[in-house]
Amino acid sequence: MTPKKDIVRKPVKTLPDGSRIPKLGKFKPKENAFIYWYTNPKTEAFMNAGRAAVRAGYKANSAVWYGYKLKQKPRIAKKIEEFIFMAKEQLNKAIWRIAFLCKDRMFYDVTDFFRPCKRIVNKHGKEQEIDGYEVIPLNEISQRNRMCIDAVDIKTICGKNEFWYKLPDRDKAFDLFMKCYKILTPEKDTEETDLKTTAAIIRENFIKAPEKTQ
Repeated sequence: MTPKKDIVRKPVKTLPDGSRIPKLGKFKPKENAFIYWYTNPKTEAFMNAGRAAVRAGYKANSAVWYGYKLKQKPRIAKKIEEFIFMAKEQLNKAIWRIAFLCKDRMFYDVTDFFRPCKRIVNKHGKEQEIDGYEVIPLNEISQRNRMCIDAVDIKTICGKNEFWYKLPDRDKAFDLFMKCYKILTPEKDTEETDLKTTAAIIRENFIKAPEKTQ
């Protein structure tokens, strides 16, 4: 469920990169915007008629009614069906990629990122060699393992600042994997993919771009 603070309650005339909403056919400006936002999986308005209507410029207190009426228009309904069909294929591919990514993030091996080393420390005025660990440089780490690095921190080790990797929370990776699994393996073979839930998972975990409102 989208947090209330993330729900857009104003008309949105431009995309995050500053460009205008593309023309989708011979529709009125508000109708065109409604179709775009209703079929755009990257926003919380995806498949939500009221939120899409607000983004398109219809009054918030009657947006649900406008959204419902717009979806009843044959030309608009046909265009929505066309875009939802394309979105379904893209979302299905994306949720599979996320599931495989979660697999790597659940079962990563720490030794793929750090290795034993010898360090020289000053102890009681004398230099002494001790066992320690050092970060394996990024260019020596496989692409799959790089996807398990959430951040690169700087830590002071033996008096020196060194880069150190922040690795995934296995429990969070498992929870996300289970969400993907439930979508990819419905209880009944006849069940349709839950597109709204799929889109929400992708937005919450991989889409952070701010939106411009006007």
